[in-house]
Amino acid sequence: MFADIISEPQLARAYRKTTITSTIIGVIGLVALVLTRNGIAGIGLCIGLGVGVVNLRLVQASVSRIAASGHEKPKRPLAMHTFARLAVLTAIAIGMLVVEAPLGLGMLIGMMIFQFAFLANLAKAVFGTGRVS
Repeated sequence: MFADIISEPQLARAYRKTTITSTIIGVIGLVALVLTRNGIAGIGLCIGLGVGVVNLRLVQASVSRIAASGHEKPKRPLAMHTFARLAVLTAIAIGMLVVEAPLGLGMLIGMMIFQFAFLANLAKAVFGTGRVS
């Protein structure tokens, strides 16, 4: 279904653009937050962006592994992997919020920025194909 909308090279390009965008945002955000004496929040921002990149790679690996295994109902194992990943990330973010609020908040904002950047790049790839009206 998804392959009908976007090709693998377009998806790979969206991943690459999101990683580059996240790196640029991380550097700019870190510098800006250090200059405003909120360096710990800047570190959290970079951690959140990095977690987003790692999470995206884990999603790719999970989808590839499930597709290669030939599951009759691939939605169940994919949902379980996604739930486990989100539970771990949520626990880490809450732990960081409790231990050092600016660090945890920076991480949450970094993860949010990453997701928005990925969705924007993915939407650009999908709507740029001319297949979706």
